[in-house]
This record gives sequence, C-alpha cells and structure tokens, in this order.
Amino acid sequence: MLWSRKSAPVHDRARAVGLDVTASRVRGEAVGSKSRPLVLDDPDAELLLFIAGDRRVPDVGRGGFALCRKTPHLVCSNFLAALGQAREWKVGRHTFSAETALGLTFDKLRGPVSAETDAAALVLPVYIGPPQVARVVLTAGRSKLALKGTAVGPLALAAVRAASLLSGRPAAPAGADWVVPLRPAADGPGAVVVIDADEFAASAALVSVEPDRVRLGARPCGRGST
Repeated sequence: MLWSRKSAPVHDRARAVGLDVTASRVRGEAVGSKSRPLVLDDPDAELLLFIAGDRRVPDVGRGGFALCRKTPHLVCSNFLAALGQAREWKVGRHTFSAETALGLTFDKLRGPVSAETDAAALVLPVYIGPPQVARVVLTAGRSKLALKGTAVGPLALAAVRAASLLSGRPAAPAGADWVVPLRPAADGPGAVVVIDADEFAASAALVSVEPDRVRLGARPCGRGST
C-alpha cells in the first residue's frame, strides 16, 4: 500500500481578535475555528503596560516592568485612567501624556493583531467613561489598529458566560481554577457581581442576565495608588 505524505496544516487567519486592556496589562485572544491566546510581547502572551524611558526609543512591555523595580522614575505606567487629563510623565528625555503612552501600546499591538485579523475589539475597565472610550478609539485609529468595537469588561465577561444561565444548565467545568461559573437564579436567569483590580483601582460591577439582553447595573470603583 502506498501512503501519501500529508502536508503540514496551514494556520488559518483568525476571524477576530479580542484585546482585554487594563491599567496593568493587555491580553489577546484570537477567535476563529479555535480560540487561542496571542503572543503580544514575545515570548510572553501579556503586554505589560510599563514604558521604559531610559532609552532613545521608549519600549512598552516587560523591559519597562523590570526597570520599574529598580528605577521607577524612568518608567511611565498607570496611564490608562488619565486619558483626557492634562497629566504628563517626564521620563528621561521623554514626555508622555496618557494618549501618547496608549499610542505606543497600540503601535506594539498592531503587529501581532494585524498578523491575525482585520477585526479587533477592545474590552476596557469599568472605570473608563464614554469620553475616555472615544479617546481610546481615536488613538487606536492613529496607530492603524483594526478596531471594530469596544465593550466594558464585566459586561463582556457575563455575555460570554450567559448561555448557561439562559439555558438553565450549569456551565461545563472550567479548565482554569480562577474561572467562576455563573449560576441561574430561582426566579430568572440571574445576576453576577464582577470584581476586578489593576494598577489603578479595584472595581466591581453588577451585571444582570435577562432572556434578551445582558445589562450593566451599579459599578462602584475604589481608587488605588496613582
């Protein structure tokens, strides 16, 4: 019997990329025939939002994070919540605003994202208000990031997990021990409180899941250090 040699499978471009952005880091997921994490700061999947300013060309990522431990005055960080404010970071020979720092972040993300898709979406912290979201979208456009939409983090999380609530069946056991299943309520689909913490703040949001929609309710936010 003759056996033909099979060619190696060609990796398909993902249909979309989701980027989870906080004040501390960015994570990415490519969604196509399979979902898989993106490598945003090779070899790391996460892009840490620390900008090293001790060099001629500022660098976003783990280099800035390592520098922050020894010489924090040479690092720009915790800038996401300052969008729309007049605050500046003077770091070495560089001066950053929140917009320019975010622009450097999007510039670094453009490569791994554009290698996968022409359709990316951002998930942002609950403390980022509509005027700041508009600045995020504008900055992404300047960096030529293929952005198609944005969502609030807790809302996006609950929407993804809503199927188990609406069907009345518990979700399949999660592979990661940090994934908390959403449980259906006795009198309806249910609600969940999503708690998150990053470099800027600890925040919580109440999300209700109804048969025809997922809705964001109260969202208190406790400030951290600046």
